[in-house]
Amino acid sequence: MVRPWKLLASLSAITTGAAIVALTLDAPSISAAALPSWNQVVLAAPGLTPSFDPSIAHYVVRQSNPEQPCAVHITASTPAGLRVGIDGRPPVSGSSGRFVSLTPGQGAQVLIVRGGDTRLVSIRCLPADFPHFVASGKGSAQWYLGDMAIGPRDRSYAYVVDSYGTPVWWYNDPAGRPTSLRLWSRAELASVNMSAPRAVSWMSGSHLRVSTLNGRIKETGWSADRHDIQPSGHGTTYAIRNVTRPCASNPRQCVDMRPYGGGAADKIIDGQIVELAPDGTVLWTWNGRDHIPVSATGNWLSESVTGAQRDGGAWDVVHLNSVAMDGKDIIVSARNLNSVFKISRSTGDILWRLGGTKSWASAKTVNPPKLVVDAHGFDVSERLISGQHDARLIPNGDLTLHDNGSLTMRKARVLRFQIDEVAGTAEIVESLTDPTLTQGSVCCGSTRRLANGNWITAWGADSLVSELRPDGHPIFSLTFPPASYPYRVVPVEDGVVPADAWRSGMDAMHPRT
Repeated sequence: MVRPWKLLASLSAITTGAAIVALTLDAPSISAAALPSWNQVVLAAPGLTPSFDPSIAHYVVRQSNPEQPCAVHITASTPAGLRVGIDGRPPVSGSSGRFVSLTPGQGAQVLIVRGGDTRLVSIRCLPADFPHFVASGKGSAQWYLGDMAIGPRDRSYAYVVDSYGTPVWWYNDPAGRPTSLRLWSRAELASVNMSAPRAVSWMSGSHLRVSTLNGRIKETGWSADRHDIQPSGHGTTYAIRNVTRPCASNPRQCVDMRPYGGGAADKIIDGQIVELAPDGTVLWTWNGRDHIPVSATGNWLSESVTGAQRDGGAWDVVHLNSVAMDGKDIIVSARNLNSVFKISRSTGDILWRLGGTKSWASAKTVNPPKLVVDAHGFDVSERLISGQHDARLIPNGDLTLHDNGSLTMRKARVLRFQIDEVAGTAEIVESLTDPTLTQGSVCCGSTRRLANGNWITAWGADSLVSELRPDGHPIFSLTFPPASYPYRVVPVEDGVVPADAWRSGMDAMHPRT
């Protein structure tokens, strides 16, 4: 039995490849206290991003002409007691400089020596067509993994940036268009590629790709939707699939969509969750068509741009976009249902659902939410969440998600729910939004809560990624051009991947000869 949960409470206040390396050298003849500070190092290069700061290890210079390498003139100036070695030259005090020619991805290293301590600075050539964004502030995670899934150009890059927003690792695949980049292991990244643009739910031709940090690719051949992949924790993987009913070959599979502005015998796209063995064998399948009526799609049925009717009359009535583990059971987000729900792994039943339409009244649903209209005329029982993405459980059992606010008058927001499965209730215990936002988002997005309580959120079609403190104050952001944005951004906290792993990986992919 599915229990539509009631909302107990809502927060009223919604706020709007190089590394630093420490080496042990011979004991210096001058005490550390007598040495000049690191801040007295002056390092410069035309186009250096960000501006030099001795506490920052990673820098890039963007290629100005895609047909030519980055011509980088690196200069340094230090007082006595500090020495700088540019691109393999012996460290010296005073003024020094060197011209370095770098092709995209190649890097030059600058060694700074202060007594017995060293710092290594990396300057890497950024390709001319690398996604453009403006970084501001400093994040509290060590790394942020992203993609460039949406936009008129630059859609072929998966990338990693540091806490200042500087790219430290990237992979360019124009044919595959990688998305949903995530750590697969401490030494591997995984993404799901799309080879056919504008496929329904970005499904057609998608497959899981695993890459070592130095670019060695393992093509799994697994068929998986682009939206999400999730390791089970016991050697298998859960993935989303979208399957079109074979209406043409089997008319009984067609659906009468005339009540929703369609035809008498239209195609329906069903959402599936599959569990895959390491060799790609399907071990378990959950089919949404067995549990969710078409009427549950609600307001998305009439939304013509990003809604249910797409691709020549096929109706994307569910649009699954995230999958997460809750013990042996599964938490799923369905954008076109405005709902997050929990599936029993053993029975396939929907155990509970959060949000959803009042018309979701299948045989497994009782006591649909009472119709409540807010000051703007919206049914808040249906629009508690709207077009949401990235539903996750955090260690204390709370549910987090990115509420896009699609097709509503509110801004996109971060929500954290405290769940009581015995009582069948969900209480909003945290609700935040970036103060620069002015509207909801029709597509995409993610949010992750960090160990310090901060939130890193990709705000989807609002073309912004930002990290917010619990009080809603932004401390870090990546601002993209209009209509360009990542599908998801995943933080990696300190100590998981060492800084030199990214540098070594980039150097292996782009060696200097």
